Amino acid sequence: MRSTSVHLPASVVEGLDRLAAERGLSRNRLIVLACERLLDADRGDWPADMFDAALEPDDLRLLREAGVEMEDAILAARRDRASPVL
Repeated sequence: MRSTSVHLPASVVEGLDRLAAERGLSRNRLIVLACERLLDADRGDWPADMFDAALEPDDLRLLREAGVEMEDAILAARRDRASPVL
């Protein structure tokens, strides 16, 4: 697993520690879960006016599915700054 550093206000850290203790998790695990949920919630969302209303429902469905596939491929190909360029 890769690591990263973030700087959080003391009040946020205190809140994370309280919530982690309530759920029986480490602070790190709680933050990872929160980030995963944020990414899942954002996946595949399109602005309401992005697609022409004249698209057929099947075409719109296929376009949305293709967008999710493209986003998945991009996320899978991401690397951090320490990774060598191939």
